[in-house]
Amino acid sequence: MTFEKMCPESVLIRGVKSGTQTIEYECKKMVNETDSNGHYVYTGLSKQIFEAGVVKYIPNYDIDWQWSHIDGPSGYCDNAEWITFGTSSNTLYITHDIPISSADVYQTTIHFGCSEANNLSVNSEIEAAIWAPFSNDTDNPKR
Repeated sequence: MTFEKMCPESVLIRGVKSGTQTIEYECKKMVNETDSNGHYVYTGLSKQIFEAGVVKYIPNYDIDWQWSHIDGPSGYCDNAEWITFGTSSNTLYITHDIPISSADVYQTTIHFGCSEANNLSVNSEIEAAIWAPFSNDTDNPKR
């Protein structure tokens, strides 16, 4: 998450993914360090661990962003009163494994592979799902 205005260091930021399962992104103090564009960047990680080896394609992965003031020296994240200030929505791609090539990995390739093989975990099934749209079947002009 990127912020364009300086936040005091007494501000906490976290993300929360709501839905069938709530996923929290770690609470972090905002620090007055910017990226090369002068934006303040949140670099927290999700407390959610996705199942290893299962392809996932989530077209609208929404995260509600929240802030709070630090109140006390310890346990500040657990005792904070959170205020939602915005939502980000992005496509989430989880591949079956780390790419085996050191060449550039393009979003089109990742999008096609993850969307065709969504929720699959067996190599042969993943490969079949990805190649299915390219079959010679004239009833399948998908690609």
